[in-house]
Amino acid sequence: SLVHKLQRGFYDSRGDSAATMSLDWHEDSGIAAAIRWGTVRVFDPESGRQRWSKRYGSMYPSAVEWNDAGTRLLHGGKDADTVIYDHEGTKLANFPRVGGDTRATWINDREIVYGGSNQDVQTFDVLEKQRTNEFHIHQWSVETLAIAADGTFLAGSADGTLRRIRLNDPANRALKVDAHPPGTAHGLSWRADGKVIGTAALAHGEARVWNADSGELIAQLVADSGGGTDIEWNSDGSKLVTLHQWQVRFWDPDTYELLRQQR
Repeated sequence: SLVHKLQRGFYDSRGDSAATMSLDWHEDSGIAAAIRWGTVRVFDPESGRQRWSKRYGSMYPSAVEWNDAGTRLLHGGKDADTVIYDHEGTKLANFPRVGGDTRATWINDREIVYGGSNQDVQTFDVLEKQRTNEFHIHQWSVETLAIAADGTFLAGSADGTLRRIRLNDPANRALKVDAHPPGTAHGLSWRADGKVIGTAALAHGEARVWNADSGELIAQLVADSGGGTDIEWNSDGSKLVTLHQWQVRFWDPDTYELLRQQR
């Protein structure tokens, strides 16, 4: 089955195992999988059959993501350029990597934001194939990016800080939060209403919740099973989960009390 394939990974032309590194599902365009050793594959979610596959330069792909319309697929890697495909696998655009390590995500159906180890965050129009903005905001590499519904985006850095930037006002860099100790940044997300930010860090086993306007710390979500690697709300903000090295933890989204945990 497709689920079994995605769980156990794939094999390349040499017979070497190749794990699934990243997934994204669009109802119409299919399930996209970034496979270690440099392949992006798209599958039909009903039959599990492969629709198309492309060879890619990155041995360590870090992102594969459909835009909301499912018309374009972003594929980025730690050691290669960011590539945009259409839903049939035709290459539309290629953006050079930012330093030696790149993170990228969609702002809207035609714009992406990405950052990397040279500390810059840049936005690009994938149809015009040109840069639309550039921000130099961190002292260390950019590790995480997250987009709010209003187009505001967050950039989290290995220097332990996160910055909120309003795309329609590039000079506005009002929010800077010293979120975690340097070298530990990992997970980053918005609550659906754009009022709350979640961060997670590997080193100290915590996820943290912040006021998006003031940067005030609201809650610390502590686990005893190792570092926090991700934090996420569902689409309406009524559920909150954190991912740790050995556990998924479910929290009350209002009181931030632990509800249950699952290995």
